Amino acid sequence: MYDIPLWVVYAGLIISAASATYGGVSSYQNSKAQQSAAKYKMDFDAMQSYRNQQFQTMAMLNEHRQFTAEMGFKGQQLAYQTEAFNQDVAFKQQQLEYELGQHEAQLQFEHLQQIADIDYAGKSMKAAHDASLIDMELLDQEWTEISSQASTEAFERKRQGMKEQAQIRVSQGESGIFGNTALKELANSVMQQSWDTGIVGWNLKNKGKQQDAKIKKVAATEVSMVNKALSSVPKHIQGQMSGAYAGLTI
Repeated sequence: MYDIPLWVVYAGLIISAASATYGGVSSYQNSKAQQSAAKYKMDFDAMQSYRNQQFQTMAMLNEHRQFTAEMGFKGQQLAYQTEAFNQDVAFKQQQLEYELGQHEAQLQFEHLQQIADIDYAGKSMKAAHDASLIDMELLDQEWTEISSQASTEAFERKRQGMKEQAQIRVSQGESGIFGNTALKELANSVMQQSWDTGIVGWNLKNKGKQQDAKIKKVAATEVSMVNKALSSVPKHIQGQMSGAYAGLTI
């Protein structure tokens, strides 16, 4: 057999020792690597958890800020709407007060106008009645003069006829002439007297008709003036004024 050289033995021992050492180092390194990996994973998970918490917190803060901003906007919008509503209500109230004031002024004006119309109508009715009385008095005076003149004419004609008839009778008595001629003269005088007296009466009758027509015209004029005066007065007052006017004319 061949002897193994010493250096080979030493080399083998060295290699064996190195292998043993390397194996121990490698196992240690593997353990350290595993520990490092576990620690890294734990740190990574912790970091991820922290980041997740941060993200959730930021999301909650953002949501809160958004909610706060939205509520602030809605609050401002509500305040603006409330202010606009208050201004609209104030404007409508002022407008209503203005319209009520205008309506009240219009009613007051119409009331004063009605009072003026009623006063004017009353004065116009009184003026119509006074004018009618004056016209009636004038017509009455005129009729008195006409009837007096007719009576005077009739009386004068009768007196003249009696005078003529007396003269005829005297003439007949002085002359002693009686008969148809004398009777005819006397009858003619009587007939002429009657005729003339009838003419006076006929004229008086015609003038009486004319006088009645004048009286009716005066009365119609008075009614027309009264109706015209009442036309500008409210209907619920016309009855009262008509009643008052009727009492005035009685």
